[in-house]
Amino acid sequence: MYLTPIFYNNIIFCFTNARSTFFAPGNTGSLLREMFKQEHLKDIPFEKKNTFCFDSESFRYLAAKKCGVEFDEFVKQESINSWTTSVTESVRLLHFILNLKPYNLNEWQSIRKTSLEISILARPLMETLRLILYNWKLHEVGLTDKEITINTVHVITKICSNCAK
Repeated sequence: MYLTPIFYNNIIFCFTNARSTFFAPGNTGSLLREMFKQEHLKDIPFEKKNTFCFDSESFRYLAAKKCGVEFDEFVKQESINSWTTSVTESVRLLHFILNLKPYNLNEWQSIRKTSLEISILARPLMETLRLILYNWKLHEVGLTDKEITINTVHVITKICSNCAK
């Protein structure tokens, strides 16, 4: 898959179970940055504005409470804090999505199509270049009556429908 740099600003990073990392990406953040660097994707923004951290502990707390499990005041307060932070992150995520610039899918398809056409043309171009060089060498060594040409062989390709089950 190919993403144009225009699309980079629409990338969102969401992390779950983030309470243990104080609602931050933790070690994953540095690993992602290193991966982007190695893959030459350093222009992908990985910042606070497009990174969202959530926690599910408060949901577990509510589910357990509904089933009659009792918790002390500390656990209750931690769950309330976790819930509040996750709600804040959810609202921030929704605002971020609402303010994104729509990505033109036709542009992506156009770039992908161009890339595919270049790939398809690469082999015939290389074969033509090779023939030009061979014929040039033949001419250099005085074999002007000799020439190498390409004879295209059309191969009919069919898919065997008996085996593909």
